[in-house]
Amino acid sequence: MKVIMAIIINGCLLMSSLNYFNVREMSQGDYLVGKSYQIEAFEQEYSTLKINLRENVSEKFTSEYLESQFEIKNYIEKGNEIDSAQITNYLSKFFAVEIKNSTDKDFSISNDLGLPVIQEAKDKNGEWKPIEYIMLNGSLLSHTIELQTKSIIEIAAPRYSGDYETELRLKIAIQKYGTLTSPSFRGTINYSQFEMPETEEIKSRIYFLE
Repeated sequence: MKVIMAIIINGCLLMSSLNYFNVREMSQGDYLVGKSYQIEAFEQEYSTLKINLRENVSEKFTSEYLESQFEIKNYIEKGNEIDSAQITNYLSKFFAVEIKNSTDKDFSISNDLGLPVIQEAKDKNGEWKPIEYIMLNGSLLSHTIELQTKSIIEIAAPRYSGDYETELRLKIAIQKYGTLTSPSFRGTINYSQFEMPETEEIKSRIYFLE
């Protein structure tokens, strides 16, 4: 079973097919994006892009997400109303990722691949392996999320759980910059999440971040 939800990003209506977490194969995670916002007292430790991880999404993110959901509830499955309690419970399945731009440049962090971010985990040999993939859907639509100088974008990343405890990390592709890697953190997954999907049709459409 899948839940179809609509998300508004920069004025664009995006339809997202939300899969159950922790499926018994390599899974495609669901990433929700908050608007970039300026920091009044911006700490410029060094001029770079940086990823910070937090256990829960912020109240600001939750508020914006609730507002967008109520604005577009007519686009959600007919007759299926979403209330604040349902969305708050849904967001509890995510943790927060902040991408902080301390540089003097503006960046774009999305393209026709959607949001280019995946999670990786260490296998039993201590090697980093992807547990998620990005699907190429053949769409020519380009959805741009701007990461302006001296600003932060907040992402809600899926929180997995399973019987295999390991280290995890995120990789995020930033156009004209490269791929950012987050600090590692402890978590649990099902070991089967390292497995590639078996069908050739899916394999031919998978795009991995280097």
